[in-house]
Amino acid sequence: MATQAQAPPAAKAAAPGGAPAVEFEALDSLVHVYRPPPIRERQKQQAELKKQQQQQQQQQQDDGLAPVSTSRGPAPAAVLIQGWMDAPLRIVAKYAAPYARLFPDSTIVLQLSTGSAFMAAEAAKQKTARRVGEVLAEVETRMAQRDRLRDQERGLEASARQAGLRMDVDAQNSLARESKEKSDEQDSDSSIARVPRGVIIHTFSDGGATNLARFLPILAQTTGHPAVLSQVLDCCPGIATPSSGATAFTVPLARRSWLVRSAAWWSVWLYFGLLLLYRRLLGRRSWSEVMRHQLNNPARWSALAAGDAAKGDVFPPRLYLYSKADKLIKYTAVEKHADEAAKTSGLQKGPLPVDTLKSDSSKDKSAPAPVVAFRRWESAPHCDILRADAQGYWKALRQFYEAVL
Repeated sequence: MATQAQAPPAAKAAAPGGAPAVEFEALDSLVHVYRPPPIRERQKQQAELKKQQQQQQQQQQDDGLAPVSTSRGPAPAAVLIQGWMDAPLRIVAKYAAPYARLFPDSTIVLQLSTGSAFMAAEAAKQKTARRVGEVLAEVETRMAQRDRLRDQERGLEASARQAGLRMDVDAQNSLARESKEKSDEQDSDSSIARVPRGVIIHTFSDGGATNLARFLPILAQTTGHPAVLSQVLDCCPGIATPSSGATAFTVPLARRSWLVRSAAWWSVWLYFGLLLLYRRLLGRRSWSEVMRHQLNNPARWSALAAGDAAKGDVFPPRLYLYSKADKLIKYTAVEKHADEAAKTSGLQKGPLPVDTLKSDSSKDKSAPAPVVAFRRWESAPHCDILRADAQGYWKALRQFYEAVL
């Protein structure tokens, strides 16, 4: 078995609107983490940028990247972004800076997908999935500790009021210092109205979707794991063929000679063709069919539900982003999966905006709205909707998150 590749140096993603760059810590070659700075440090940065941001206020309103206002619960403690096959860190990280503006208190975790990782032994794949799960559990545990400290503070204040007393400034400052010592430095501030909890997942293409299907049961087994508040399936899932597999695996060879690309393409095509034929002869489903089934399998989501699993609230709200012009993932395959998701889960399905799909007044407003939403573009390339229509892309995500969180 090949040894784990050495972790690359930390990467930075430029933040729109003049905000500070988003810097990632490399846990290994496939997993990278951005942790938000302490609240007070962010407030200082924001004060320094206030004049510039005022000048760009209209632009921020237009690009849809102001912080998301959550009405059903706190903002997510973490955002997990799973990249498409062989997408480099510098490209996937470009999605992190806008997410850091949408959810400024959230830790952002990037999981890359590479051809070599796809072909690695199952033990190596599960090791990466466990690492991601452990990072998310660590963030959730830290938020739970902060929540308990806040409850203790409120309890002390309530007791003081009942006794006709008032906590003096020194006592409040002492309690704040104790909270800081017990929390991670970056989570020391207690000024956030609601402590972030849970995770939202944004998955790209079949490379990311395959990682997601493998990750779900591992996350469910991770002690202290967060609830999944929502998920976005971006340009996925497709129905794999030898041609789509060959195209995906030879993307890194785009700058090589035509002869090299052609030889590699046909070699990969032959491999996947023989593999699919072998599985068909044995009566087994392809990895693509298994992945599609697992993503719509209630058993995969039941232990991760943010709602009441006993009442059948198993699936998190889901948004499909895809393009009719995608040459790698057929739009019909995505729409078929969305139909199956709605049928399997019993969730309401419809296009953005999802206002008409929100939970009615009789349902728990603290739980995410049960929806399967979708947004289709006509001419955007595969995993390149952002460049084709950045404003429409982030507007769609914002509409979705404000409806379900």
